[in-house]
Amino acid sequence: MTGNKRSGPEEGLRPTRQTKISELLKAYPEMIEVLVRFNKHFELLRRPTLRKLMTPLVTIEKAARTAQVDPREMLAEIYRAIGELVPPEWGTSGPPTEAPTAPMPEDLWNLPDDRRLILDVRAQVRAGEEPYHRIMKTVASLQAGQVLQLCNLFEPVPLYDVLEQRGFAHWTERRGPEEWWVTFYRPARPLENAPTSRAAPAAAEAPLVVDARGLEPPQPMAKILEALPRIAAGGQILALTDRRPMLLYPKLEERGFTYSTQETGNGWFETRIWK
Repeated sequence: MTGNKRSGPEEGLRPTRQTKISELLKAYPEMIEVLVRFNKHFELLRRPTLRKLMTPLVTIEKAARTAQVDPREMLAEIYRAIGELVPPEWGTSGPPTEAPTAPMPEDLWNLPDDRRLILDVRAQVRAGEEPYHRIMKTVASLQAGQVLQLCNLFEPVPLYDVLEQRGFAHWTERRGPEEWWVTFYRPARPLENAPTSRAAPAAAEAPLVVDARGLEPPQPMAKILEALPRIAAGGQILALTDRRPMLLYPKLEERGFTYSTQETGNGWFETRIWK
């Protein structure tokens, strides 16, 4: 079906495999209907919080991988929906080829059961619920040396980038049509593509110290978020927590803050927050 060409300030966007879903939906909000036709689980992107967190990380190519279709097929449908001709150089699409399962990483060899934390979100996803916060809460609860084994209905490609930014590698197995198992773990050697630790800029004055040690979740996060309005431009917060504050990071990103976390040798974590 060919739609009418959409007009507007973003009409110059020519989607490619590397176009971010956030850019696509900004230019053509109605394209969410196209994504949903490929995979009903893209319905979750109608929720503002998840959409804001995930779409800047996901390209059209990654969305096609999640939907298990050829990226050219998804792009062709997008072009038809916006009333544009499909670029002929793309050729014709074919059935997606499934990559073979990679060998198990050495970090996971002979891993005892007590170091595996299993989280099955299939029922939650089938019910149309968004499992992101549950996953991140589970990640935040991991003890030293533990790994997360996540079971999902589809390959959670966007999650790879989210957790890679937090130092996690992954190993993926497809055990059935709607049974994907992904093991997230901290590798013995740092990831080559992982972002380097960001250094906080020099502050004009001493940072505001927020000591959230000894508090039960979610009290540390709430205490730190309450302190954000108290730092002026160029100011910083130094937050002290018993655990690495994984659930705090998306909240800071939503509010436009930058952060850097260091594990001290005294049994707690120090997170510097600035804008």
